[in-house]
Amino acid sequence: MIEIIVTSMDPNFKNCDFVACTILRNSNFMQWNRCYIIATKEQGILLKRLLPGEDTSHLVAVSDNKEFPPFKIPVDDITGIAMVAGLIRLE
Repeated sequence: MIEIIVTSMDPNFKNCDFVACTILRNSNFMQWNRCYIIATKEQGILLKRLLPGEDTSHLVAVSDNKEFPPFKIPVDDITGIAMVAGLIRLE
């Protein structure tokens, strides 16, 4: 589980929510448009929905909050990835 500090995934994920994750050891099979925790060299840890890129060397990261535009993540920049399996929100 990991606590998230984001506004880019509102309204589905809120600041201080906890997400339960399944670490992917082999990311050859991705469930597109699902939420993932992505560890990157340049941007750190991200919570985003993932879509395929225009080529095999990129993925597209999409926020639920439409104020944040989608952006490309180079596959070579990804150091780890985990699929979000659940959410805990404390009141």
